[in-house]
Amino acid sequence: MQLGVRSLHSAFPVAFRRQLSPSFRSAGFTLVELLTVVVLISVMVGLAGPAMLDAFGDSRGRDLAGAIVNLYNGARARATGSGRAQLVRFTLAANSNQGGLIAYEGNNSSCLASNWAAVVAAGCDPATGFCTDQLNPTQFQPAGERFTISMRTTGAAGSWAEAASDICYEPTGVTFWRAGASVAGNLLMNSQNGSAGGALRGGFLIRVQRLDSASTQLSVDREIMVPLGAAARASQ
Repeated sequence: MQLGVRSLHSAFPVAFRRQLSPSFRSAGFTLVELLTVVVLISVMVGLAGPAMLDAFGDSRGRDLAGAIVNLYNGARARATGSGRAQLVRFTLAANSNQGGLIAYEGNNSSCLASNWAAVVAAGCDPATGFCTDQLNPTQFQPAGERFTISMRTTGAAGSWAEAASDICYEPTGVTFWRAGASVAGNLLMNSQNGSAGGALRGGFLIRVQRLDSASTQLSVDREIMVPLGAAARASQ
C-alpha cells in the first residue's frame, strides 16, 4: 500500500511585529518656548491686575454701604428687643474727616427723657459705656484708597455737608431726630429739629464715596436712605 505524502504546515500564525523606530527623542520645551510662556503670563496679569483691584475696591464700598444699613436697622430692632431707646449718631469730622457712626443705648424707653449727653460722654468703653455698635469707614478701604461717608437731610438737596445728626428709635416704633446745631447743643429731639440745610422731609441720606489718595472719585457713589419710621435701605 502506497502511503500519500502529506505536506506539513504550521498550525500557528506567525505574529506580526511592528518595526519600531530605533530611537525616540523625549518631548519637552526649549528655553525660548518657556520664556515666551512667561512673557505671555506676565502680560495677561498686567492687563487683568488693575481690573481685579478695581473690582475689589468696589466690592469693599458695597460692604461699607451694607454695614451702614445694618447698623441703623440693628439699632431699630434693638429698641424693640431691649425696651430702651436707641440713638445712632453720625459725625462728619470723625475718623480724620471721613465720617463715622456710633449707636448708643438710652437709660430708659424714651428718646426725649434719656440723658444722651451723659450716654455719649461715657463713650464705648466695654465696662462703663453705653455704646452698642460703631462704624469706621477706614476699616473697609483697601490700601491706596479712601472711603468717606457724608450725610444730608432729604430737605437739603445737593448738600452733603451735614456736620452731625441723631436718629433715635423708641420701643414703640416712634422715631425722633435732630441735626446740625441741635446735636451740638444737645437739644431735645423732636419732629421740628432741623439743620442749616433745611427741614427734614422723611429722613436722612448717607453717601459713601470711594476715592484715591488724591481724592479723585474711583466709582459711582452709593447712597443709603434712612427714613423715619421705616428700615434703612441702600438706594443704589
